[in-house]
Amino acid sequence: MGWSLQGHEPYLREALQPIPYNPEYFAITKLGIDKVSDLAEKLDVPGIPFYLAYEDGKRKDNILMPGLSTLQKFLISWSDKAHELGKEPEKR
Repeated sequence: MGWSLQGHEPYLREALQPIPYNPEYFAITKLGIDKVSDLAEKLDVPGIPFYLAYEDGKRKDNILMPGLSTLQKFLISWSDKAHELGKEPEKR
């Protein structure tokens, strides 16, 4: 039994609507999400927005896809902090 489109039509119609021109959307759709971090690295920026939330036509929020070196630095820092916290005696 394969996957069926039945019942999904409204979602597909909405998803297939043209996206208004926006360079940020273009970077994501043209490159694919897995390439966005590579682009951030090449541009030497902390990250590129890959999720944008708008309210009343104004940007409300975004989430950045970090460049690979930024992500690596964060993970090393986070890991070091977690390791240090693990060494502290339990507080009761």
